[in-house]
Amino acid sequence: MLKHPLSEATFFVGLSISGLVSQSWTLWAFHGAVLIMIMLIQETSLAPVWNRIRHLVLFFPILLGMFLLSSVIFSNISFTEAGASGSFSMMRFLLSATVMGVYMERKSGKGVFQSLRSVWLMTGQRWRKVEDLFLFLGLTLRFFPSIHLQWTQLQSSKISLGMQAESGRWKQIASLMTDLPGFLIHQLKKADTTSLAMSLRGYGNQVPRGVAQFIPFGVADAMQVTILISSYAAVHHFATI
Repeated sequence: MLKHPLSEATFFVGLSISGLVSQSWTLWAFHGAVLIMIMLIQETSLAPVWNRIRHLVLFFPILLGMFLLSSVIFSNISFTEAGASGSFSMMRFLLSATVMGVYMERKSGKGVFQSLRSVWLMTGQRWRKVEDLFLFLGLTLRFFPSIHLQWTQLQSSKISLGMQAESGRWKQIASLMTDLPGFLIHQLKKADTTSLAMSLRGYGNQVPRGVAQFIPFGVADAMQVTILISSYAAVHHFATI
Protein backbone atom coordinates (compact mmCIF):
# COMPACT_ATOMS: atom_id res chain seq x y z
CA MET A 1 0.00 0.00 0.00
CA LEU A 2 0.88 3.66 -0.22
CA LYS A 3 3.16 4.66 2.62
CA HIS A 4 3.08 8.46 2.52
CA PRO A 5 0.07 9.97 4.36
CA LEU A 6 -0.74 12.38 1.52
CA SER A 7 -0.65 9.60 -1.07
CA GLU A 8 -2.90 7.45 1.11
CA ALA A 9 -5.30 10.34 1.70
CA THR A 10 -5.40 11.06 -2.04
CA PHE A 11 -6.25 7.43 -2.76
CA PHE A 12 -9.11 7.12 -0.26
CA VAL A 13 -10.59 10.59 -0.73
CA GLY A 14 -10.33 10.19 -4.49
CA LEU A 15 -11.99 6.77 -4.35
CA SER A 16 -14.76 8.21 -2.19
CA ILE A 17 -15.43 11.14 -4.52
CA SER A 18 -15.11 8.96 -7.61
CA GLY A 19 -17.64 6.48 -6.26
CA LEU A 20 -19.97 9.29 -5.26
CA VAL A 21 -20.08 10.76 -8.78
CA SER A 22 -20.39 7.39 -10.56
CA GLN A 23 -23.14 7.49 -13.17
CA SER A 24 -23.72 3.77 -13.71
CA TRP A 25 -24.06 0.60 -11.68
CA THR A 26 -21.08 -0.85 -13.53
CA LEU A 27 -18.81 1.98 -12.44
CA TRP A 28 -20.23 1.80 -8.92
CA ALA A 29 -19.53 -1.94 -8.79
CA PHE A 30 -15.97 -1.32 -9.97
CA HIS A 31 -15.37 1.07 -7.07
CA GLY A 32 -16.99 -1.38 -4.68
CA ALA A 33 -14.70 -4.17 -5.90
CA VAL A 34 -11.66 -1.93 -5.36
CA LEU A 35 -12.85 -1.16 -1.83
CA ILE A 36 -13.38 -4.84 -1.02
CA MET A 37 -9.94 -5.68 -2.36
CA ILE A 38 -8.36 -2.96 -0.20
CA MET A 39 -10.21 -4.20 2.88
CA LEU A 40 -9.02 -7.75 2.24
CA ILE A 41 -5.42 -6.67 1.70
CA GLN A 42 -5.41 -4.53 4.85
CA GLU A 43 -7.43 -7.14 6.77
CA THR A 44 -9.80 -4.39 7.87
CA SER A 45 -12.25 -5.37 10.60
CA LEU A 46 -15.88 -4.76 9.63
CA ALA A 47 -17.14 -3.98 13.14
CA PRO A 48 -15.29 -0.65 13.60
CA VAL A 49 -16.22 0.47 10.08
CA TRP A 50 -19.87 -0.41 10.73
CA ASN A 51 -19.82 1.60 13.97
CA ARG A 52 -18.67 4.63 11.99
CA ILE A 53 -21.32 4.44 9.27
CA ARG A 54 -24.27 2.71 10.95
CA HIS A 55 -26.07 5.95 11.84
CA LEU A 56 -25.84 7.04 8.23
CA VAL A 57 -27.06 3.66 6.99
CA LEU A 58 -30.03 3.71 9.35
CA PHE A 59 -30.91 7.21 8.14
CA PHE A 60 -30.88 6.24 4.45
CA PRO A 61 -34.31 4.50 4.40
CA ILE A 62 -35.91 7.62 5.90
CA LEU A 63 -34.18 9.80 3.34
CA LEU A 64 -35.22 7.46 0.53
CA GLY A 65 -38.84 7.52 1.68
CA MET A 66 -38.86 11.32 1.75
CA PHE A 67 -37.34 11.38 -1.74
CA LEU A 68 -39.94 8.96 -3.12
CA LEU A 69 -42.80 10.86 -1.54
CA SER A 70 -41.65 14.24 -2.83
CA SER A 71 -40.91 12.80 -6.29
CA VAL A 72 -44.36 11.28 -6.65
CA ILE A 73 -46.13 14.41 -5.40
CA PHE A 74 -44.12 17.19 -7.02
CA SER A 75 -42.80 15.60 -10.25
CA ASN A 76 -44.08 13.63 -13.20
CA ILE A 77 -41.71 10.68 -12.91
CA SER A 78 -43.15 7.28 -11.97
CA PHE A 79 -42.70 5.59 -8.63
CA THR A 80 -40.45 2.96 -10.24
CA GLU A 81 -38.15 5.57 -11.79
CA ALA A 82 -37.99 7.52 -8.54
CA GLY A 83 -37.18 4.33 -6.63
CA ALA A 84 -34.41 3.37 -9.04
CA SER A 85 -32.88 6.86 -8.97
CA GLY A 86 -33.15 7.16 -5.19
CA SER A 87 -31.73 3.71 -4.57
CA PHE A 88 -28.74 4.36 -6.82
CA SER A 89 -28.05 7.68 -5.09
CA MET A 90 -28.32 5.99 -1.70
CA MET A 91 -25.87 3.27 -2.72
CA ARG A 92 -23.38 5.85 -3.98
CA PHE A 93 -23.49 7.68 -0.66
CA LEU A 94 -23.14 4.37 1.17
CA LEU A 95 -20.05 3.46 -0.86
CA SER A 96 -18.51 6.86 -0.25
CA ALA A 97 -19.21 6.68 3.49
CA THR A 98 -17.74 3.16 3.68
CA VAL A 99 -14.55 4.25 1.92
CA MET A 100 -14.08 7.12 4.37
CA GLY A 101 -14.93 4.79 7.26
CA VAL A 102 -12.16 2.43 6.18
CA TYR A 103 -9.76 5.36 5.85
CA MET A 104 -10.67 6.84 9.25
CA GLU A 105 -10.17 3.44 10.82
CA ARG A 106 -6.52 3.67 9.78
CA LYS A 107 -6.21 6.80 11.97
CA SER A 108 -4.00 8.63 9.46
CA GLY A 109 -5.43 12.11 10.07
CA LYS A 110 -2.52 13.28 12.22
CA GLY A 111 -0.05 12.07 9.61
CA VAL A 112 -1.85 14.04 6.90
CA PHE A 113 -1.70 17.19 9.01
CA GLN A 114 2.00 16.74 9.70
CA SER A 115 2.61 16.03 6.01
CA LEU A 116 0.86 19.23 4.94
CA ARG A 117 2.93 21.21 7.42
CA SER A 118 6.08 19.52 6.16
CA VAL A 119 5.25 20.30 2.52
CA TRP A 120 4.56 23.91 3.45
CA LEU A 121 7.87 24.11 5.29
CA MET A 122 9.65 22.74 2.21
CA THR A 123 8.27 25.61 0.11
CA GLY A 124 10.06 28.11 2.33
CA GLN A 125 7.19 30.60 2.17
CA ARG A 126 6.85 33.13 5.00
CA TRP A 127 3.08 33.66 5.08
CA ARG A 128 2.06 34.18 8.67
CA LYS A 129 -1.65 33.65 7.98
CA VAL A 130 -0.97 30.14 6.73
CA GLU A 131 1.19 29.46 9.78
CA ASP A 132 -1.59 30.72 12.05
CA LEU A 133 -4.05 28.46 10.23
CA PHE A 134 -1.84 25.43 10.89
CA LEU A 135 -1.58 26.51 14.54
CA PHE A 136 -5.36 26.79 14.81
CA LEU A 137 -5.88 23.36 13.26
CA GLY A 138 -3.24 21.87 15.53
CA LEU A 139 -4.89 23.23 18.66
CA THR A 140 -8.28 22.05 17.42
CA LEU A 141 -7.02 18.52 16.84
CA ARG A 142 -5.41 18.61 20.26
CA PHE A 143 -8.30 19.84 22.41
CA PHE A 144 -11.50 18.86 20.60
CA PRO A 145 -11.28 15.08 21.28
CA SER A 146 -10.98 15.74 25.02
CA ILE A 147 -14.56 17.13 25.05
CA HIS A 148 -15.91 13.67 24.23
CA LEU A 149 -13.52 12.10 26.74
CA GLN A 150 -14.66 14.44 29.51
CA TRP A 151 -18.33 13.77 28.78
CA THR A 152 -17.68 10.01 28.90
CA GLN A 153 -15.87 10.41 32.21
CA LEU A 154 -18.78 12.45 33.55
CA GLN A 155 -21.23 9.69 32.63
CA SER A 156 -18.98 7.12 34.32
CA SER A 157 -18.76 9.32 37.43
CA LYS A 158 -22.55 9.51 37.64
CA ILE A 159 -22.78 5.74 37.50
CA SER A 160 -20.05 5.38 40.16
CA LEU A 161 -21.92 7.78 42.47
CA GLY A 162 -25.12 5.83 42.08
CA MET A 163 -26.76 8.45 39.89
CA GLN A 164 -28.84 7.02 37.08
CA ALA A 165 -27.22 7.77 33.73
CA GLU A 166 -29.40 9.14 30.97
CA SER A 167 -30.90 6.37 28.88
CA GLY A 168 -32.20 6.97 25.42
CA ARG A 169 -30.66 8.96 22.61
CA TRP A 170 -32.70 12.13 23.14
CA LYS A 171 -31.96 12.22 26.88
CA GLN A 172 -28.26 11.79 26.15
CA ILE A 173 -28.41 14.65 23.64
CA ALA A 174 -30.19 16.85 26.20
CA SER A 175 -27.56 15.97 28.81
CA LEU A 176 -24.77 16.75 26.36
CA MET A 177 -26.30 20.14 25.50
CA THR A 178 -26.46 20.92 29.23
CA ASP A 179 -22.84 19.97 29.86
CA LEU A 180 -21.40 21.26 26.57
CA PRO A 181 -21.10 24.99 27.53
CA GLY A 182 -19.00 24.09 30.58
CA PHE A 183 -16.81 21.79 28.51
CA LEU A 184 -16.26 24.48 25.87
CA ILE A 185 -15.37 27.12 28.46
CA HIS A 186 -12.93 24.70 30.09
CA GLN A 187 -11.30 23.91 26.74
CA LEU A 188 -11.09 27.60 25.84
CA LYS A 189 -9.32 28.29 29.11
CA LYS A 190 -6.89 25.44 28.43
CA ALA A 191 -6.27 26.78 24.92
CA ASP A 192 -5.73 30.28 26.29
CA THR A 193 -3.28 28.98 28.89
CA THR A 194 -1.45 26.98 26.24
CA SER A 195 -1.23 29.95 23.87
CA LEU A 196 0.07 32.16 26.68
CA ALA A 197 2.76 29.60 27.58
CA MET A 198 3.71 29.31 23.91
CA SER A 199 3.96 33.10 23.57
CA LEU A 200 6.11 33.41 26.70
CA ARG A 201 8.48 30.79 25.30
CA GLY A 202 8.78 32.74 22.06
CA TYR A 203 6.83 30.27 19.93
CA GLY A 204 5.39 31.90 16.85
CA ASN A 205 7.92 34.72 16.57
CA GLN A 206 9.80 32.84 13.86
CA VAL A 207 8.07 32.39 10.50
CA PRO A 208 7.99 29.79 9.05
CA ARG A 209 7.65 27.65 12.15
CA GLY A 210 9.31 24.27 12.42
CA VAL A 211 7.68 20.84 12.40
CA ALA A 212 8.28 18.49 15.32
CA GLN A 213 7.73 15.33 13.22
CA PHE A 214 8.90 16.25 9.74
CA ILE A 215 7.57 13.94 7.01
CA PRO A 216 9.52 14.33 3.75
CA PHE A 217 7.57 14.56 0.51
CA GLY A 218 9.76 13.49 -2.38
CA VAL A 219 9.45 13.23 -6.13
CA ALA A 220 8.18 9.65 -5.91
CA ASP A 221 5.40 10.73 -3.54
CA ALA A 222 4.42 13.59 -5.85
CA MET A 223 4.32 11.16 -8.79
CA GLN A 224 2.06 8.82 -6.80
CA VAL A 225 -0.39 11.62 -6.06
CA THR A 226 -0.35 12.72 -9.69
CA ILE A 227 -0.91 9.18 -10.97
CA LEU A 228 -3.79 8.63 -8.56
CA ILE A 229 -5.59 11.83 -9.56
CA SER A 230 -4.98 11.13 -13.24
CA SER A 231 -6.28 7.57 -12.85
CA TYR A 232 -9.56 8.71 -11.29
CA ALA A 233 -10.00 11.33 -13.99
CA ALA A 234 -9.26 8.76 -16.73
CA VAL A 235 -11.74 6.25 -15.32
CA HIS A 236 -14.59 8.76 -15.49
CA HIS A 237 -13.46 10.10 -18.86
CA PHE A 238 -13.50 6.70 -20.54
CA ALA A 239 -16.66 5.65 -18.69
CA THR A 240 -18.61 8.46 -20.39
CA ILE A 241 -17.39 7.57 -23.89
